[in-house]
Amino acid sequence: PSYNQPSEIHNVADLIERAQQTIERVQRIIKRVQQTIEGATCLIPILNCKQTGPTGLNTERMEESID
Repeated sequence: PSYNQPSEIHNVADLIERAQQTIERVQRIIKRVQQTIEGATCLIPILNCKQTGPTGLNTERMEESID
């Protein structure tokens, strides 16, 4: 089979460009996921505490304080 070399080179270049764009999109998604995980990790201790009054939080965990 004969190949049209300029066309093949163009197709390969196009595939490389699309692959790079996909990698960049995945990297952005991973960064957002990491930020979400970091934010959730910061909230876990707050959500695990029960409020004792308007002035502060009790450090006793909710699951430990259920009678």
